[in-house]
Amino acid sequence: MARAKIQFDLQISYRAIRNWARDRDIIPIDWLAELNGHPEWTSTVSKRARAHLDELGAHATRHGWPMPGAVVLPKTGSFGMGAMRELAESAKRCGVPAAADPMDFFIEQEEAMSVWAQVAPDHLGFSGPASADADAARAADPYDLQVSYPAIREAARRRECITYALLAERNGDAVWSDAAQRRVSLHLEHLVAHARRHGWPMPSAVVLPDASGPCGGSLVQCFRDDEDDGPAGDYPALGISKRDYLLRFMQSAGDYAMPGVKPAEFLRKQQIAMFAWAQIAPDHLGFPARM
Repeated sequence: MARAKIQFDLQISYRAIRNWARDRDIIPIDWLAELNGHPEWTSTVSKRARAHLDELGAHATRHGWPMPGAVVLPKTGSFGMGAMRELAESAKRCGVPAAADPMDFFIEQEEAMSVWAQVAPDHLGFSGPASADADAARAADPYDLQVSYPAIREAARRRECITYALLAERNGDAVWSDAAQRRVSLHLEHLVAHARRHGWPMPSAVVLPDASGPCGGSLVQCFRDDEDDGPAGDYPALGISKRDYLLRFMQSAGDYAMPGVKPAEFLRKQQIAMFAWAQIAPDHLGFPARM
């Protein structure tokens, strides 16, 4: 009698990984196999499980998500260099540019998964409106998402941030003004709404009022972990303190909220997640026809 083909269900695995990552935890690969109906860990199950992670990774890269394999613990019980290189190779097979350092890539993707899981959709497909500006309750967006999206993605791909003024300039506001500030704020609401519907981190985390912001307008910096929740100083562009900006940013998070995380750390986590997302983000706001 022919042996039954070993099958893994993408939907079962997706939801299990998402739920564990939502609790900032990792799921052992043999547990993932058991959830898919394979309680006995054999060489055949092992081979099929690794191929299954590639399938999940391919789906993730098509939708701009981090690599799910970053939170699936190998049977060895630890994420050694071999596992990290395997994740980088899996990403490469999925069309992601080769990682310069597999360990850095793994750490970045693992961190991004815990952020992504907070807003990841319930199913492998998407629910709700597909258009970025389809929310009828939201005021019309004065800027072009198709202009801002690649500008933000390319900055984040370099692990840098973009300023409000530069984003406004890309959208035709060459001179910074109060009106431009209002347009940027509304535009960021639309970008975040689109990101939330697609399980991405918050784009506004890498769009800062000015280059003196909490990440210096470029790379993420360490924050003071004290009662003030972040760096002192002012944002001249907004006329508010950096501390107030951080609190406003966290208040705007909505579904992205991570209980117990201070504002500065929350922004840092979203920035790291954006940097990871940008490495595999699609080229445009829509998605390829294949799902």
